Amino acid sequence: MEALVQLGFENVAATARRAAPELESLGVEVVRADLTDPESARTATKGRDLIFHTAAKAGVWGSESVYHEINVLATRYLLQGSAAHGVPYFVHTSSPSVTFQGESSVGETELAPYGREPYNAYCATKIQAEREVFGFPEGPRALALRPHLIYGPGDPHLLPRVFEAAEQNRLVRVGDGLNRVDVTHISDVVASHLAVIPRLEQDIWGESYFITSGKPIRLWSWLSHILHWKGLPPIRRSVPLTVAAKLGALLERIYRWRRWEQEPPLTEFSALQLGCDHTYSIEKARRLLGYNPQVDPYAPFLQQLEEDVEWTTRTFNEILS
Repeated sequence: MEALVQLGFENVAATARRAAPELESLGVEVVRADLTDPESARTATKGRDLIFHTAAKAGVWGSESVYHEINVLATRYLLQGSAAHGVPYFVHTSSPSVTFQGESSVGETELAPYGREPYNAYCATKIQAEREVFGFPEGPRALALRPHLIYGPGDPHLLPRVFEAAEQNRLVRVGDGLNRVDVTHISDVVASHLAVIPRLEQDIWGESYFITSGKPIRLWSWLSHILHWKGLPPIRRSVPLTVAAKLGALLERIYRWRRWEQEPPLTEFSALQLGCDHTYSIEKARRLLGYNPQVDPYAPFLQQLEEDVEWTTRTFNEILS
């Protein structure tokens, strides 16, 4: 929202289920809507030229029905509303989790199939959501962006959980610590979405695109670097990947059997994500969207906080020119 407003776009709107004064202060129209309600979602699409659908339930644990409502039905209702109101373009924010098969992958491309046996409700419903996007008849022209492991200002999932675990001395390395992983700074994620705008009439639709920094990192070395930067305790303990995956699967069974709602300290999916290689080719996004990531994963974090929106605006203006 900040980037769109700073770039001078008018009639920028965002849906929210609550009051959002931080958006209203930017001049953004806040549309109060529950996207799991078909009529509410339909109303939210009226009068729009382009929809960025970023709403989702993330995480690795929770009610399958809630994941389905938020990730699948909300996507369907927004597509139906877009069709009814003649919205021409629809950009869906997806996830590389849709192709995760429980094993290492290096330089994976968009030709990879969907996961055969999704490890949790998040993976399963993001697969279903993409199928809604690409299978909707007579709807808007649509594409799916798949940013991997987003970090940076506003991150509620990745690094805050690492920091919390480190502070409580619960952070344990999974595997040998050499696995290579792609991450994506929020500035690059925003830029990938903005890159669609000057290409609305080009042949970019009906496709999915992996989005990353383009510079895979050694996950555990990177985390150690960040912990040192934050002045937090280093990682001192480790567990083999096979042991961690089996432990995660066992904890999941126990929690489901006991009907505990809280998330287990480890799941099979989390263990595999922490111990396996998972890197993705962004050549398709470079070629068709002109996506050119700028933030090196090892860039000084404090400096980056100040420059995020300014960099995004400058980069998009370069794309337009």
